[in-house]
Amino acid sequence: MTDTFTPDEERQTLAGELVLGTLDALERQRADRLLESDPRFAAEVESWRGRLSPLDEAVAPVTVPDNVWIRIEAGIKGLEAQAEALGAQAEPGQVLLFDQMRRRVAFWRRSALAGGAIAACLAALVVSSPPTFLLQPLGLTPEVVRGQQFVAVVNRDGILPALLVQVDAAAGTIEVRSVSAERPTDKSLEVWYLEDDQPVPVSLGLVDATADVTRLASSRQDVLKGRNPLIAVTLEPLGGSPVEGPTGPIVYSGKLIPVE
Repeated sequence: MTDTFTPDEERQTLAGELVLGTLDALERQRADRLLESDPRFAAEVESWRGRLSPLDEAVAPVTVPDNVWIRIEAGIKGLEAQAEALGAQAEPGQVLLFDQMRRRVAFWRRSALAGGAIAACLAALVVSSPPTFLLQPLGLTPEVVRGQQFVAVVNRDGILPALLVQVDAAAGTIEVRSVSAERPTDKSLEVWYLEDDQPVPVSLGLVDATADVTRLASSRQDVLKGRNPLIAVTLEPLGGSPVEGPTGPIVYSGKLIPVE
C-alpha cells in the first residue's frame, strides 16, 4: 500500500464512507455537493448502496464495550500526537506525507464506528468479484431455487465475520472462505445447512484447517431447496460428528442471501 491517494481512490473512499455514515459534518457537506454536481460520484454512491444494503440487513447491530472505545481513542490520540510532532520537524516536501497520515488516522476513527457495515463490505467484495454477481434485496422468506447463487457472512453473535460461504445451488457446491475463524488443533469445524422445511441439520462437510478456502459438495437432493436457509458451524471431534446430526456447540452461524 502506498502513502498517497489517487483521485479515484479519494472518490471511492468518500462515496463508501457516505454510505456507511462515517463522515463528519464538513465532509458530509462536501459529499452532498458532489452528489448534486458530479454524476460519476453519484454513480459511485449508488454502487456502494447496491452492494452494501442487502448484506447490512444480515449483520446484527453490536454495542461495543466502553473500555474498547477508550483504548481505541487512546491509540488514535497517540498516533495524532506522533504525526503532529513529526510534521513540525518535517522538511517542506514532507508536509504532504504527514497530512496524509493525519487523514488516515481520521479515516480509521470513522471506520471503527461501522463494524457491522464493514462485515457486510467484506461479503460484498467476495460476491461481486465475478462480474455477473449482483446482490438482490432480501425477501421475508427467501426460497432457495436450483440455479441460484447464495452467500452467507458466518460469524459469532454478529460480532466479526469468521467465514464467508458461497453456495452454487445448481451445482450443489459450497465454497467456505476463512476470514477470522479460530482453527482448533484437536477439533474439527463442521458446516451444516438448515432451513424451515429441513428441521434436521444436514452436514456439508468439514472446514479445511490448513487452507484459506475449503470447497465442498453435497449430493443430497433435499439440500439447497427450502425457505430461510441458514449456515451453521459446529465444533466437532476430529473428523466430524460421529452421528447424523451435530454433537458440539454452534460456534458460527449466518443466513444465506440470494445473489444473481
